[in-house]
Amino acid sequence: MKKITFISILLFVFLALSGTCTWLLSSYHPSTPWIPLVIGLSVMCCTAIVYSFSGSFTILHCLVFIFNSLAFGLCIRAWYAYRGFQNSLYILLIIALLATAVLWIYYLLLFVPFIEKHFKTYTGIFVLSVAAIYLLVMIFTKTQFVSTVGYYMIIVVAFIFTLCKDTTHFRTVFKEIAFATFSILVVVLLIAILMMEGDDIGIAEAGSSAVTSDSPKDRKMSRRKNPRP
Repeated sequence: MKKITFISILLFVFLALSGTCTWLLSSYHPSTPWIPLVIGLSVMCCTAIVYSFSGSFTILHCLVFIFNSLAFGLCIRAWYAYRGFQNSLYILLIIALLATAVLWIYYLLLFVPFIEKHFKTYTGIFVLSVAAIYLLVMIFTKTQFVSTVGYYMIIVVAFIFTLCKDTTHFRTVFKEIAFATFSILVVVLLIAILMMEGDDIGIAEAGSSAVTSDSPKDRKMSRRKNPRP
């Protein structure tokens, strides 16, 4: 099995597991979105301890991989609870497929001789391009899954960096992938910052399902008076 195939399969599995976790928790309405976020962060802290003592034991890397995926799902659930979002499992799996396709696009472009010769520069440009495209989509669309795509892309970037490493042994690659899953910390910090701001202005603004002329304060008061079921 080629390295790209191995990594792309694990990327999809990671995102699919996290999406399933998010979907299974769709009926869970926490009193505050901080609860699932803190739980997700706590799970990640535990897996960090396990990883630090994992050495070359693949089974421990597998546990880190699985539990970080669940932690990521909890983080996305926290975001959904904060924004009042709800996506079906079907949509979440489609987003996982799209994210995996981005990894393949990156890989296939490496077959261009000029790009392969300057792959470090290309990697930087590719990551920035993906971010720019996401921002444009965010500005011109109002679909609920846009912000989810943005968070999934953070994971994709971490897996791209793993793909770039000069390792071929699958056990070593899997260990590096397990380490890459800790990129969910970026998601945790980003969601925490947006929630601490306490308004509806952020990089994922276009993910809202409706646009009103009310002020952020009025919208918060409206959510309190008319909570979602």
